[in-house]
This record gives sequence, structure tokens and C-alpha cells, in this order.
Amino acid sequence: MPNRSEAEPQEPQARPERVAYRPKDVIAATGIVRTMIYGAIRRGELRALRLGPRALVIPAENLKAWLASLPPAVGE
Repeated sequence: MPNRSEAEPQEPQARPERVAYRPKDVIAATGIVRTMIYGAIRRGELRALRLGPRALVIPAENLKAWLASLPPAVGE
């Protein structure tokens, strides 16, 4: 039996695609500021689900749809 140093290197495991994000994760992943994320949730433009009295989660498909609905940058 080969020892660990002789074994072939293991490829890193692919992370499963996320199905939902906390608002702080959306901010980190997109660079969009907190007030814009929470404003879109408040206006009903970005649908979030409540996990408890304070915790919110944004399903990935809702985030993708909201991002796709944003107007293009000037000149595009």
C-alpha cells in the first residue's frame, strides 16, 4: 500500500452551487451596497424570505432575476 506522499494528488472538490444567500453574502458577491440590497427588498423588487424574527435569505433564482432586471449601463 503506497504511503500518502506517493499517492496521486487529489483534485479539489467542486463546491455545490448555492441555492440561497444572506444579504451580506449578496453584498460580498456582487459589490452592491447594503442600502441598495435592502431597498430592493423593501420595495419588493428583490424577493427575500424570512428565516426568523431577523434573518433573511435570498433564493439564488430571485437574485439572478433581480440582477437581470436592472437597466443596462449608459452606452450599452
